[in-house]
Amino acid sequence: MPTLALVQKQPEPEAAQKKTKLRWHALLSDLSLLGSLMVARFIVSRTLRRRRQERAARRKRFQLIHGSGHQADMRVVPTLKH
Repeated sequence: MPTLALVQKQPEPEAAQKKTKLRWHALLSDLSLLGSLMVARFIVSRTLRRRRQERAARRKRFQLIHGSGHQADMRVVPTLKH
C-alpha cells in the first residue's frame, strides 16, 4: 500500500495579505451593519417615545364625567392657549 507524504506549503505572502484584507473587509462590513441597526433602533425608539408622549397628552385632555348608574362619559376638556 503506497503512502503519500504530505508536504505542507509555506503560505505565500500574497495569500496572507489577501486573507488579512478579506478579514478587514468582513469586519468593516459587520461594523457597517451594526451601525445601521443602531441607527434604525434609535429612530424606532424616538418614534415610539413621541407617540407615547402624544397619547399621554391626549389623555390629559379627557375628563371623566360620571353619569347615572354604571355609565360614564368622556368629554374633551378645552385647553387654553397662551
